[in-house]
Amino acid sequence: MGRFHSEEDRVPNRGVAELRHWAKKKSPHDIHDRNIRMRIEAEQTATSPAPLVWIWRWLVFVCASVCVCILFSEIIQLQIEDLQNQANEFESLRPLHFKKPLFTSGFFLNTRRVKASDFFALPASLAPFAAHFPADLPPWEWLKRIGPALAGLAAPATAAKLPAGVHVEGAVWLQAGVRLPAYATLIGPAWIGARTEIRPGAFIRGNVIVGEGCVLGNACEFKHCLLMDGVQVPHFSYVGDSILGNGAHLGAGAICSNLRFDQRPVVVRTAEANHETGLKKFGAILGDRAEVGCNAVLNPGTLLGPRALVSPGLAFGGHLPAATIAHARAAVKLIPRRD
Repeated sequence: MGRFHSEEDRVPNRGVAELRHWAKKKSPHDIHDRNIRMRIEAEQTATSPAPLVWIWRWLVFVCASVCVCILFSEIIQLQIEDLQNQANEFESLRPLHFKKPLFTSGFFLNTRRVKASDFFALPASLAPFAAHFPADLPPWEWLKRIGPALAGLAAPATAAKLPAGVHVEGAVWLQAGVRLPAYATLIGPAWIGARTEIRPGAFIRGNVIVGEGCVLGNACEFKHCLLMDGVQVPHFSYVGDSILGNGAHLGAGAICSNLRFDQRPVVVRTAEANHETGLKKFGAILGDRAEVGCNAVLNPGTLLGPRALVSPGLAFGGHLPAATIAHARAAVKLIPRRD
């Protein structure tokens, strides 16, 4: 006979891994050897973590998670501060008419509001109206003051003999050297500055102030607007509820659209913020020497900075900064005729 008489006799000499494997195939009642049972129970006890161990592991996990969250929050805060410092440095270097916003606590804030002085200065020829147009007001606020400014003037003197085709109705002030066409319609109140040329078919219909040396072109309509010195609107344009700065120019067929499709109050949209104007009708604000190309359309509430330029045929809205060109070129496809 061999040294071992049964499988159970050989178990005590096996390793722990083999012992576990063997015990899985046996029920407790099948294991008669007391030493074997004790070894299995001790091994199970040793491999089962105590409740305190589980609590300790949970606490370590929670503490590690909190530390990670704090670390990420510190990194995000440092990035926010860095962005704010960069914005402040950039702000101090760029002399734009609109200040760039500062990033603070998750909100974009305007460093200053839009002012009329960012676009133009009222010329000396319009000095009688200076009290009505403060330079620190938003330019669209000037539109609300055109009517009161004209109402504060003394009644116009009796005009010299007018061309037979020129119809004048209401209070119209014509300054020295105004050139009248063979036919036009002037409905007051309206102030026409010295040496301004009114061309055939011009239609001026109330609350209009025009500076010196302007051109009010043929088949052009002007309504509730302020034109400063040297403005040229020579051909087929509409200027309503708008302000044109000194030397501004509209190409043939340029339109200042002044009414939204939904007829809600116009909102001025800049890169920094949206500005509620409270105006149902508001066309455009053109800075000094701004230009608009032929057949371009300025959407309600458009702002053009000084020397800004809108290319011909473009529909433009929003704010165009000073000395900037808005340009778009459509793709043109050439197709041979088949007839």
